[in-house]
Amino acid sequence: MQLKLYYSLLVAALLLQFQSIAQPNSVKLKSGTTVISTHHGMQSAYAAIPATLTQPYVIELDSSYTSANDTFPLTFVNKAGASAVNTVTITVSDAVLASDGLPVLCNTGSKRMFVFNNADWVVINGRNDEVENQGLQLIGFGDLRELILISNGSRNNTIRNCVLLNNMYTGTGASCVRIGGGGNSRNRILNNTFISSHNTILSDGGGANPNDNITVSGNVFAGASGYSFKAATGTGRTIIDSNRIQVSSQVATNCIWYENHRDTAIITRNTINIGNTFDPNTEIKGIYFANTAGNAAYARIANNIVANTAHIFMSSSGGSLFVDSSAYVSGIEIAGTNPIKADIYFNTIRLFGSTTNSLSNAFTVPLYRKESNIASIYNIKNNIFINKRAGGGAGSKHLNLFMNGAGTVNIDYNTYESAGTDMIAWDASSYSSLVAYKAASHEPNSDSAEVKFMSRESLHLAPSMAMNPALHGVAVAGIGRDIDLQARTWPYRGADEYAVACSGTLKGGTINFSPDSVCPNATAVLQIIGQSASNGVVYQWQSRPAGSAADFTDIAGATDDYVQTVLTTPMEFRFKDSCLAGGAAFYSDTISMGIWQDVSVDSITETHNNLSYAFTAHGIKNAHSVLWLLGDNAIADTLNPTYAYTSPGVYTVKLIVMNDCSSDTVTLTINAQDKSHVNDWNRDNGFDMYPNPASGTVVLQLKEAYAGETRITITSVTGQVVYDASESNSNGLYKVDLSTKPKGVYLVKVQVGTQQTIQKLLLQ
Repeated sequence: MQLKLYYSLLVAALLLQFQSIAQPNSVKLKSGTTVISTHHGMQSAYAAIPATLTQPYVIELDSSYTSANDTFPLTFVNKAGASAVNTVTITVSDAVLASDGLPVLCNTGSKRMFVFNNADWVVINGRNDEVENQGLQLIGFGDLRELILISNGSRNNTIRNCVLLNNMYTGTGASCVRIGGGGNSRNRILNNTFISSHNTILSDGGGANPNDNITVSGNVFAGASGYSFKAATGTGRTIIDSNRIQVSSQVATNCIWYENHRDTAIITRNTINIGNTFDPNTEIKGIYFANTAGNAAYARIANNIVANTAHIFMSSSGGSLFVDSSAYVSGIEIAGTNPIKADIYFNTIRLFGSTTNSLSNAFTVPLYRKESNIASIYNIKNNIFINKRAGGGAGSKHLNLFMNGAGTVNIDYNTYESAGTDMIAWDASSYSSLVAYKAASHEPNSDSAEVKFMSRESLHLAPSMAMNPALHGVAVAGIGRDIDLQARTWPYRGADEYAVACSGTLKGGTINFSPDSVCPNATAVLQIIGQSASNGVVYQWQSRPAGSAADFTDIAGATDDYVQTVLTTPMEFRFKDSCLAGGAAFYSDTISMGIWQDVSVDSITETHNNLSYAFTAHGIKNAHSVLWLLGDNAIADTLNPTYAYTSPGVYTVKLIVMNDCSSDTVTLTINAQDKSHVNDWNRDNGFDMYPNPASGTVVLQLKEAYAGETRITITSVTGQVVYDASESNSNGLYKVDLSTKPKGVYLVKVQVGTQQTIQKLLLQ
């Protein structure tokens, strides 16, 4: 989920608060394409629909609609005759669909936007199924608890192709959609984009009257700090399929959570990227399934990808990869006290990063069977379990598998990759290697191997994994396709069935990078976004010298969706996307990365009037910033500062020029004097002149300082003027070059203000 979507919707929400002018005829009540009536708001349009339905009705919002015309919540009730044909649909007009979508704002204090109260066959449809570009944008703010409440036995309702934003209220009950109260069935949530501050979809039915037959498919989830989908007490028969969950949270994160499920849960083809919690004491769980109330519970968990995602943070001095430091991370976790049947097939789970070393008993594992009921049945095959995490204090473990062996456990044909000394825990036994684990009569056909992927998030197999025997699985009845709906043929382990032929349309993507220059020998980090990520696609980063017309060349080993490369000279980069089977290649934009040169400064000079100084820097090159240390604990950060000293004295002024890579320093010593009190010069004090006799340069030193102009006139005894100049020097020191004048006696006159004095000078 791109942040620009969130912020654009948030701005829309704030603006809509102040829209109160009625927009006549902005809502149409239609039957098919025929307009029945026009209205100011949805409330009045829905009220115009008869209590008994004999035809479908459409409430269509035009681009001039504002939510100021409605009082929320809008409540849908049971209408006789409602059916798969006789539906009530809220949607948007073609004009809205052609624009950036229509925000609908739920005002503060409403608690809810839409309430389904024993409603049947109601559809909210934003029309456009393109992710992040849906036509209807439902926005909640203030103390709104749920955008949509489905309750009191509502059935066969659909929410599809919308953006739902409920990111203001942070209480534990906050959600975008809540299915509550029990008896709600066959409701569907399809192809929406969710942005939520706590829960996104919450189902909490009754024990005797559960919510069931819930379908959540094709949605994008972003931002939930609690649960993306939570099935609490009284939820049964659910399908969670083909969703993309991308959550970055500062608190505990649980993506798909079954607290006390009954009947069947189908959890398939979901891509879950979680992580970046900044509190190391938090827990992260990708898929959590528990049976605590004694109901029959079955879970099919297949073709899912779970990864705790890394994000790239770049600086000019280099790039680094950051992942969460949470103490507890599980990919799939099965818990509870009552028996469970679980089929866990063809999942790819990859955990990596580092746990804070100060935390003892840190625990991370891709698959964790926590419950130990002897009546439980597990079938676990064709999975990839990777745990590359490290860190943690005393008692910390980073495992690939933690299994209670009670009941029936059929487990084999899995691939493990580990970075630590602990690999698998089975009951009270621990195994540091797959060899030791298999020697104890476990998983004879499983393998340990390094698995490479096209991307750190999508976890599609890289071309180098093609036909790798360590990834050769076994056919499983009922699972004939992978996460992308490609046929399982070999089959490969994990969510992705690798195919040599490219699928879909190739696209080169856009390079994400910052800044555009780095220090010499620093690491530049580039990431590609929007590129092809399907089977049969080969990635390759290329480079050439900046400004060159030479061909791009491949960067060795740079075949991931990001590259880290050391820069010694300015370079240009691009990303190449091509098919393993051959054919045309597609390229990203070309970007340039420069090298910050060493900073330098030549000198500083000053001019002053008494204690007020103006400093000037000369010859600065490649600097980003400057810092002046003015000698009396004062500082300045402007290029050429002015400064008034508070007292006379000798000060050392230091200028430091800097960029992100280097710095340079120059100094200047000044003797600051306050001479503003000198109004006239005392001629009786006169001046000193030396040497006398002289043969070249003569130095004149006033015995008393004077702030004004000093005139020096030198004449021969015959009256010829050989030197006449006016100068101003705060230290009263003047030098006159007479080396070209004839030998003889001269008269030196010094005039200061209205006073003057004369001395004889002998040149020899």
